[in-house]
Amino acid sequence: MIHGCASIKKPVSVHHESGELSRKPFTVHRSPFTVHRLAFGVWRSAFTVWRLALPTCSTCSSYKGYLTYPTCLNYFRSTPRTVERQTPNAEPQTPNAIQWVIGKVGEWLQGTDENGDPIVFPFTTTSSPFRTLTAIEPAPNLFIVSEPPSIGSKRKTELAVKEMAVTCGFAADYNYRITIGNSPPAGKGLGSSSVDVASALLAIKHHRNLDVSQSTLFQIMCRVERSDFLFRPELIIGTNPIAGSYFEVGNAPRCVLIAWDTAPTEHVDTEAVRHLDVARRRFSGDYKELSSLMQSNDPAALFHASTRSAKLNDQLLPKKGFSLANRLANEFHALGIIAAHTGTYLGIVFPSSVDQALLTSIRKKVVKELSVEPLLFEVGV
Repeated sequence: MIHGCASIKKPVSVHHESGELSRKPFTVHRSPFTVHRLAFGVWRSAFTVWRLALPTCSTCSSYKGYLTYPTCLNYFRSTPRTVERQTPNAEPQTPNAIQWVIGKVGEWLQGTDENGDPIVFPFTTTSSPFRTLTAIEPAPNLFIVSEPPSIGSKRKTELAVKEMAVTCGFAADYNYRITIGNSPPAGKGLGSSSVDVASALLAIKHHRNLDVSQSTLFQIMCRVERSDFLFRPELIIGTNPIAGSYFEVGNAPRCVLIAWDTAPTEHVDTEAVRHLDVARRRFSGDYKELSSLMQSNDPAALFHASTRSAKLNDQLLPKKGFSLANRLANEFHALGIIAAHTGTYLGIVFPSSVDQALLTSIRKKVVKELSVEPLLFEVGV
């Protein structure tokens, strides 16, 4: 074994290694001369935002709170044409591709521990409209292809592959063409770069039949940048993304998240908002209590912690429509609120048995008051 990696001769299953899932008060200054948002490294972009609407059609009347991926495609009605490339046509565009990871929407909690180090509990999903597929094949040189194109993600993925090659002992032989399709949009709090990097590393692991642990893979990812632990979407995981360490809390409760992009024309540069770690230290007492609630793995405590963490974060990185989300959560007796602490997504959580008519009502209110279409995600198994 070389640094936690070794080749194994027996065939490796192409399923996910986590248990083999078979499916799945800072003011923003404006200027007429620039479109940059100065406060937190947030800027406007020409990035296309894919929106999906909750249906009112009869084909979805049988919804009972648990949506497989194919059901999700029927459950949502796409609006912009780009959604077609994002979901139904993803597999034909990436032949022989596999979905290694699913992704996340913001965090249960993001704060600091007693030492001032970041502590993050990513809100990982088990079903998402963004189904990232990855294909790998030998090539003359290392070449990363991502769709939608992302220069930053491509560079990070290349660095992570090289780091893996050194760590696992194949530094002289890591020339692959790795195609990653249908990644979540960047800068939104959906873990897009972590999705790309984790997908590439898992593809190489199985292509080479490497015996490398999730812990080692996560450390490799965090050497490149602060990353999300996405290898066990059915679990609640606490992480220190600087140290590359993590711990398991327990199974995530089954629930449904209806979430939307609060700033469709903007994205947040994670590296540009690192100063938020320092700003969060003034809430260290709150985060200590909330971290304890998270580790209790009691559903009521989990959603209390997520809602409180979202409210604390809104004092540091305000989101348009946060008051609406809070009001809707109370009005419809939701479990809680989930926010992207360094992104633009915001959502409301309901039990997996939630009635479809209720979700449709919320969707209409969000569209009417914020002019954005929400997406539906599932959590837990």
